[in-house]
Amino acid sequence: MITELSFENFGPFRQPVKLSLTRRGLVLVRGRHLLSMACGENGVGKTSIAHALSYALFGEDLRGRRADAVACRFTDGRCVARVALVDALGEWSVTRARRPASLSTTGIAGVLENEDSRVLQGKIEQRLGFGARTFRNAVVFGQGAFARFA
Repeated sequence: MITELSFENFGPFRQPVKLSLTRRGLVLVRGRHLLSMACGENGVGKTSIAHALSYALFGEDLRGRRADAVACRFTDGRCVARVALVDALGEWSVTRARRPASLSTTGIAGVLENEDSRVLQGKIEQRLGFGARTFRNAVVFGQGAFARFA
């Protein structure tokens, strides 16, 4: 279960965003454009939440963008995405950043101090029980694009 997702200088978001999801159950993400009512709910960053989660866990967003391609283009500030989770083994977290690049975890047994990022990514996916492709398909299906895969 995801307990918290936070990100900064990610996609369209410059300011820090922190979503506490502990004991929230099913969560509805609804957008509201505060600058212009003419825009409705389009382009306010709803999908960026799923992109940030994917980037934190797998190093790529739902479109497959990696590295500086996910960072906010309106700033040179450090791009950071962090997800905190709880499972049968306990609490753990993944923090991934750009400008400069870094990947760190807490709560995953057997992680060495200067672990190679590919090895660490394997440990993250082993703990999750799935990889980026399975995650991406689950999220895309959830957004009504099932016909695309049929």
